[in-house]
Parts: sequence; C-alpha cells; structure tokens
Amino acid sequence: MTVIIKSEKQPVQSSVAPAKGLQVIAATFGGVIVTEKIRELIQDDESMTFRMNQMVHYLAPDPLPNWVKTLTILYRFDDGPLSLFNATEQYSGSVKISRETAPTMANQQVEAGLKQGPFADVEVLAVIYGKKRIQTPSVLADLARFFADEEQRGQIRMVNSFFKEDTWPNTWKSWTIFFKFTDSKRIQCVTGLENGALELPWSRRD
Repeated sequence: MTVIIKSEKQPVQSSVAPAKGLQVIAATFGGVIVTEKIRELIQDDESMTFRMNQMVHYLAPDPLPNWVKTLTILYRFDDGPLSLFNATEQYSGSVKISRETAPTMANQQVEAGLKQGPFADVEVLAVIYGKKRIQTPSVLADLARFFADEEQRGQIRMVNSFFKEDTWPNTWKSWTIFFKFTDSKRIQCVTGLENGALELPWSRRD
C-alpha cells in the first residue's frame, strides 16, 4: 500500500538533561515525540521496565492506527556514552533498561556522529527508519548538509529512495533523526512518517 501525505511539522525535541542517573535524551513513537512520557517510566533505582505491546495504550492516542509502530529511545547513564533502543510494538516480552542489565531488545551504543568535510559543525548522531538504523554515509552526509545550511528553506522527502532501502516492506514507517551542532551541548530530535518531509524548525541556540 502506498500512502501519500503532506507532513505536518513536528516540534523539535531538544534536551540537555542533568548528568545524573538514567537520562532519556529523546524518544519517539510512530513519528511523534514522546520524551516526557518515557521519562515518567524511570524508577527510583534508575531503571526502566515496560512491555512493547502495551506502549500504544500508555502513549495514547495512537499516532498511527492499524499500523505497527516502533519506539525509539536515545539515553545514557550519567555522563556515559549514548545508547540507542529501537523496537516494534509487536514484541510481547518485557524490556528493562538499567545499569546492570542490557535491554532484552536491540541496543546500540552511539559513537561520535558524522562531522566531516564542509558540514563539520553538525553531528548526525543516529538515524532510524522503520526497524533499522541507517548508517549509509551518503544519507548521513545529505542530512548533515541539510541541517548545516542556515539558509535552508527546502525539504527532504523521507522515502525509501532517500534512505537507499526499504527497511520494512509493506509498512508505513516512521523515521527519527538525532543530531547536534558541535558548538552546542543540546541534542535535538526530529521525527515523522514515510512520505512526509523533513523541514524546519530546529535551533542553533544553546
């Protein structure tokens, strides 16, 4: 099924969280930013436990009815390395994020973001499209170029051809991008749906 939409602008999630305990930097679900709701799951012992197949109820209203959605979380403990969690709501088991126990779903450490060539003032930390993290250099470079251009007034159509692959055939996918400007500590997050557009706003301000 092909669905063509005109993307509504999503607010940009920005965060400089206190460097203590478990920090949820940003989180998205089905193309919607849900950072504050996910932060509410953090327990006194600095862990977080949840069931993916129940998140559609916890994060109601459903942002994408009748389609399987993914939950994407960028987090860290204290001043430690950034970690990335991404899973679909089809998973029925319990997920725990803690210091002692790695999540039962895929978990990837986020290394230094792309910052090369003429776009060295932008770090693209991680890109998720559907169920997969995108690490294709040309895609990351196109995104860095887009964020770096202060006069940018266009848009990028977020489709399979841009990401160079269909990461989840026959599914209306969401996408999430985490990035920062190198002169700022703030990590920003933009998200949306396949066939939508990446466009302003985001901010260079601390």
